[in-house]
Amino acid sequence: GGAHDTDEGLTDFGREAVKRCFELGIVPDLSHASDKMIYEVIEMSGKAGKPCIATHSNSRAVCDHKRDLTDDQFKAIVSLGGIVGISLAPMHLTGNWREKCTVDDIVDHIEHYVSIGGENAVCLGCDFDGVGSLPEGISDVTDLPKIADRMRERGLGQYADRLFHSK
Repeated sequence: GGAHDTDEGLTDFGREAVKRCFELGIVPDLSHASDKMIYEVIEMSGKAGKPCIATHSNSRAVCDHKRDLTDDQFKAIVSLGGIVGISLAPMHLTGNWREKCTVDDIVDHIEHYVSIGGENAVCLGCDFDGVGSLPEGISDVTDLPKIADRMRERGLGQYADRLFHSK
């Protein structure tokens, strides 16, 4: 199907592949997909009674990047029992690879998703192996607790504990 930078939806083969995924218990990942493809897979997921996910897709309401999800897309994924992982790619957090990107930018996306009903569906989809740079203060998985700390500082402690399975 179509990538995020196209207006293309699923091909005939793509529709068959998605159906087969459902039959095999494989959950389709919508990260990198075009808006049209996302809506087609969401519709297929609903008809099949199966979830779909976006393993590393941020909020387009926070950062207007075509790789990020609209609120409607996010809510539809959540309504189907899916999850959405926050990408640490600065371009998807702030819209600019060169702009200073911080842990606060990460928390902005988490906070927005929580505010629209994603408290049980938002997770981390860091994409450490797929990004050229990371937000300031994050160099690898050992720095992820900084996200939880910042969430607590911003009044999102209950969600930080849920996200990081900590107390």
